Amino acid sequence: MSASTAIALSANSTAIAANAIAQEASRKACLGYVRGYNHDVATVEEMREYAGCIEKLHPAALEEGSLLVVKIMILIVFATTIGGVFYEKRHRVWLSKGWVGAIILGGLSGLGASLVGGLVLFLIGKGITTLMK
Repeated sequence: MSASTAIALSANSTAIAANAIAQEASRKACLGYVRGYNHDVATVEEMREYAGCIEKLHPAALEEGSLLVVKIMILIVFATTIGGVFYEKRHRVWLSKGWVGAIILGGLSGLGASLVGGLVLFLIGKGITTLMK
């Protein structure tokens, strides 16, 4: 392993540890804030801070509909990526050589197609929710 790789790995693990420590400190600060909170004399800013702390301490679970959308998007990514690989292997659209090129180029084209499709579905969903309001 080269020295630059070792330094990068060390810096990455240090950053992960520092992030975990910062998150735990933030959680402890919120816990102290929530315990000392008095809603009778709180200002609007203090109420917002309290609400943020409650959200941090007790995050809302994913709704069933959101989880379903995530599962569908994962399936779309896999399906379009696999379809892109076989299409590229069969038609050699970008002059790929063998399976390795087909996997790389077909996978990228399938991933791109799924991202465009996901964006379209997202925009349609936003339009529907806007109309329902």
